[in-house]
Amino acid sequence: MSRLSEWIREVNWDNEDIRNEYIFTSSIEELLELIAYLRKLIEADYLMPEYNPFSYVPNNELSGIGGCREIGCKVRRAKKFATFSAIYADDVYIQLNLITSEHFDLYNHNDFNEKDSYDFKYDFVAEIEVIMSYLTLIECGVVHIEPVRKTYCKNCFQKVLLQRDDLIDITPIKQYVKEKVIIKAIEYDKKNKLLVAELRNIDDYFDGENLIVLIEEREDNKFFESHKKLGVMDKTERLWNDLIEEFVEGEFVSACYYANYCRENNAKLITSKLSDGMFAMLTRGENDAKHILDVYKNLPQYDMPFFQNISIQKAIQLREKESAAFNRYRIALNKAIEEQCKTNSKIEWQDIYNDILYPEFANLDLKLKNLKEGTFKKTFGDILIVGSVVTAGLLSGMIPMSFAGVGAALGGTAGVTALGNKLKDNQGNKEAELRTNDYYYLWKLKNNI
Repeated sequence: MSRLSEWIREVNWDNEDIRNEYIFTSSIEELLELIAYLRKLIEADYLMPEYNPFSYVPNNELSGIGGCREIGCKVRRAKKFATFSAIYADDVYIQLNLITSEHFDLYNHNDFNEKDSYDFKYDFVAEIEVIMSYLTLIECGVVHIEPVRKTYCKNCFQKVLLQRDDLIDITPIKQYVKEKVIIKAIEYDKKNKLLVAELRNIDDYFDGENLIVLIEEREDNKFFESHKKLGVMDKTERLWNDLIEEFVEGEFVSACYYANYCRENNAKLITSKLSDGMFAMLTRGENDAKHILDVYKNLPQYDMPFFQNISIQKAIQLREKESAAFNRYRIALNKAIEEQCKTNSKIEWQDIYNDILYPEFANLDLKLKNLKEGTFKKTFGDILIVGSVVTAGLLSGMIPMSFAGVGAALGGTAGVTALGNKLKDNQGNKEAELRTNDYYYLWKLKNNI
């Protein structure tokens, strides 16, 4: 049991109503003190296990920490990755944007206005909800929350991560984004001087989604009348040009952080964003943006959509009970995916399921059916042989249909025990035969057996 988990149980924060009421009714000072305490618990819990091939760092959007700010959206993504972690990973390292962010200074929030206070509390609730989505996995040591760590600016990242003084030129990536992105102003809040803009055609960074950004007017960044008009914007104007450049630079720093994070934890990055693959390959000296995207699109995406409705608790219990089968299926699946990667064609989970998992599951279903039928036939035959007098007696009406009567006809307790052992042996043989299949763990989990 982790210290963070123990504290959550102790203060009844596993009750959503209790924790939300506390957060929204407490003062900012009380919550800042609480975050300082949570940082200590997370630091005390943190450990880096020995290397294993199933250690992962999810990017923030995938883990639920980043991406859309709405709590329901975050929880949906967190639960999806928690399911993946339960049935695939040994160790998962997640980061928090608020509680363990070095950029969030606990001692410099005296100027919070009413809106700032609400936004802070909302984000705090969202982060706790994400933690709760992973709580079972935190308790069993699969998910680890990264404590507060030192971060770097874009240039320092490259020096620390790559040990190089010649900085990577991401100008081609900026130009690539500028050419394809469409910026549309969708709302202007005159009272708060806030502009809401939508960046379209940015699937490399957010698969299948557009990016919504809030731009606040500042003394050093005054809005022109053209900025306040709704509709498609001129990307050559300074405001929008700077927005794109800052966005790409921010994504690059994030990718560098993931790369450094993975190296420190001997883990692999799992991401839903093409841009992470794009930048990761840039750090290896690859500068052709199109080639980078082509390579990334051929990598498998481990989202396992066919296992999203399972119980995480059941998955953990089953992997502990069937540890050998659990490890065997992961190794077999990885090898099968590697073979598909050699075809240099994009791999979808539907293809993996159709070509690899479904045939194996069908094979196991058939084996289970045949084994059940075989067990019944053998058991029925044993009854006829061992208790032939029972069969004759029951048909003639000479022996009462009672446990005592049947037990006596089988030779008393010893006869019943012998038959029971025979049934157990048949059951054990049946289970042993099914376990020889590489995908036995997934099949059993999927069918709730």
